[in-house]
Amino acid sequence: MNKLKNMILIPAGVLLSIVLLATGDSVDTAAADNITYSIKSTMTSNTAETTENSTSDYEPYFSKQWALFNDGTFSIETRTPDGKKFEDGGYYRPGDFFMNNPFFNRGNQNSNYGGGKYNKYSATDVYSLNYFIDNSRTQYTQLAAAVAGIDLDAEKAWETVGDTGKDILVAVIDTGVDYTHEDLKNIIWTNEEEIPGDGIDNDGNGYVDDVYGWDFYNNKPFEYDSSNPSEYDHGTHCAGTIAAEINNTGIAGIASNGNVKIMIVKALGGKDGSGDTVSIAKAIQYAESMGADICNLSFGTTSYDEKLEDALKNSDMMFVCASGNGNSRGIGTTPLYPAAFDLDNIISVANLKADGILDTSSNYGVESVDIAAPGTYILSTTAGNEYAYLSGSSMSAPMVTGVLALTYSYYEDITAPEARDIVLAAAEPLDSLENKVATGGMVNAYNAVTADVESILD
Repeated sequence: MNKLKNMILIPAGVLLSIVLLATGDSVDTAAADNITYSIKSTMTSNTAETTENSTSDYEPYFSKQWALFNDGTFSIETRTPDGKKFEDGGYYRPGDFFMNNPFFNRGNQNSNYGGGKYNKYSATDVYSLNYFIDNSRTQYTQLAAAVAGIDLDAEKAWETVGDTGKDILVAVIDTGVDYTHEDLKNIIWTNEEEIPGDGIDNDGNGYVDDVYGWDFYNNKPFEYDSSNPSEYDHGTHCAGTIAAEINNTGIAGIASNGNVKIMIVKALGGKDGSGDTVSIAKAIQYAESMGADICNLSFGTTSYDEKLEDALKNSDMMFVCASGNGNSRGIGTTPLYPAAFDLDNIISVANLKADGILDTSSNYGVESVDIAAPGTYILSTTAGNEYAYLSGSSMSAPMVTGVLALTYSYYEDITAPEARDIVLAAAEPLDSLENKVATGGMVNAYNAVTADVESILD
């Protein structure tokens, strides 16, 4: 039976110190993630199960995912564990800005501000983050705000696109994907030229038995290990946002028109979702050689790596990259690579909240970040046939990847770079994003598939 996971603790929130490895610079999902989570199951989505003015067949998906349809009713509640006294410390949302407040003393605060590992809060942190503390002072509650219209206009986009369009292959270079998930199993790419388990490189690509892609983290054919599902949550979440099926089950991905497949390329792993740039470069080359058109990269490093840049620059794929979650205090001003590479085949994506404002932790900058997309409290697939709300620019990038894939599939005669130009030109302007991102707006699927293509590409 499906169940909604508690907020999962995946490497989160703060840019970790980067160590130069013998094999390349280290990269990890932490740099691009600001995971919102609770330790206990007191988390609910209060989005209306029905929308008063909606008769849409897609409505069950809208009630679960504000990024698809936001009528302003979305809210999500997070509480501390029962019995955890406020004075003793608790858990905060990683990555937000901490303000001194004269009414509270600086309390029990660890040094890792963004921290998946260090997650105690002080009274100061809680006050400044607008948490609500009950009278018994034994727990706190956080409520997310929403503003109607801050969404991707998914229904209108799907109605415009229908089930037509050319086939598109999207590589998700990440921690791996649960290819058995009910919402993903029918949209996963497999290498049909390879015979499973025969120990022979049937297609002569240099990789033996790569039926479900390749695991560059462990240097072996990729296989989903159901005994260790949490390692695959991050990549599975990204894949679901991009293209989870519209199948009356779970969620719906942005590019759910049946013409988009997900290629699994594992290059990150372990409990920290980490890896190195050499493996990432090899993963990029593999994805392109196997036919991927678009590549989602929801990770990063603060260290510039020329070989990694060359891997992207020399590729014909379009890359959608998480802009990252700022500096050690979660303030969004620290360049993150690959998002910060100055390349024409990259879209760098910032993390937008349901109220139309960038998350405090999200990197931004008109010279280095292209567009914003929903990335806070995003419901998507996770390993083990489950679902979870996660937050961070890691969640924003797949939103744009999905729109890019949908756009590229819909317009028969455009190239991938032209699809990028259309998506960026079709951004929905928001005052809150002026002088924050290059387009001054958030991604909008309907705008992209109804754009004046001739004027954009002229």
